[in-house]
Amino acid sequence: MATYVCSDIHGEYDLFIKLLNAIDFSDEDKMYILGDIIDKGGKSLILVDFLIKHKNIKCIMGNHEDSFLKYYDNVMHNYTGTNQNEILKSLRLYFPFDNFSISWDIVDYIESLPYYIETKDFIGVHAGLEIDEDNNIYPLNEQPIQYMLFDRNFKTAKINNFGKPILFGHTPCSYDNQTGYFIKEPNINSKSIKDYIKIRLDNGCQFTKILGTLRIDDMKEIYVK
Repeated sequence: MATYVCSDIHGEYDLFIKLLNAIDFSDEDKMYILGDIIDKGGKSLILVDFLIKHKNIKCIMGNHEDSFLKYYDNVMHNYTGTNQNEILKSLRLYFPFDNFSISWDIVDYIESLPYYIETKDFIGVHAGLEIDEDNNIYPLNEQPIQYMLFDRNFKTAKINNFGKPILFGHTPCSYDNQTGYFIKEPNINSKSIKDYIKIRLDNGCQFTKILGTLRIDDMKEIYVK
């Protein structure tokens, strides 16, 4: 049994399936996705449907899921009818390039996503966490949502060791290393996740066409193109 983490799939369903095949992902394994499963790519809905059916794959909220929920709230606020299918038709317009149908299960799944995940080995968040003037991270239950979903300063912020490394996405690694491969802090080669403070996992797959995952057990990086 192995544990994997990835981020920012952005509707690249085929690339994600290729990644799962590359790691021989099974029902005994676990995968955590750090948000932004939808938008940009043209297969957001079939990807969400796939995730719903695989309980050993856990996802958290990203800013793109948050944007969809704002759109959904606006549709509901302005709808005056009684036919739920009409609401789904309106929500389907949010995904103009998808060929897969939307369902209430998909809507409910996105609405249920948590803002962070904490395991015995790491903390996962989409964008970042708020830190105080002494570079300490505020408690997770006090974190502002805007930091967890939208912050772009966390990637370069100096933070004190939180006891567990922070894994996050949101800003493509290719903005800083050109390759799109994961950025680890400190930049060392260790097989123990306890030796790291922050790890950035957004490959920018919508334009690099690279999607990777980090195997937590031995810190191996696996990429597909």
